[in-house]
Amino acid sequence: MNSPLYDALVRANMTESQLARACGVDPKTVSRWISTPSREPHARHRMAASRALDVEETVLWPSVQQLVKSGPDRELVQMYPYRSAAPATLWRSLIKGATRELTFAGYTNYFL
Repeated sequence: MNSPLYDALVRANMTESQLARACGVDPKTVSRWISTPSREPHARHRMAASRALDVEETVLWPSVQQLVKSGPDRELVQMYPYRSAAPATLWRSLIKGATRELTFAGYTNYFL
């Protein structure tokens, strides 16, 4: 049983059906989240449940912490919502820093 999720439901005074409605899923899906601790919802549903219950995702699903690498050797250093949000200096340094090969795959490379 996913005790943290169940406890959060009780504290929030919500039913499984109410949480399902808030997450946009079937009530049976929420029931499965509770009954099967290894069952991890899609990111958008975890976020919706977290918001509805006012509890951090990592409290409800502790294994989520392992999905995002942290520390000095992490793979993601900075994220931008779209290419044009990245500063031109970043693109310049990435292109200048290439030592072997550059591949621009896509049809919207006009931002370069």
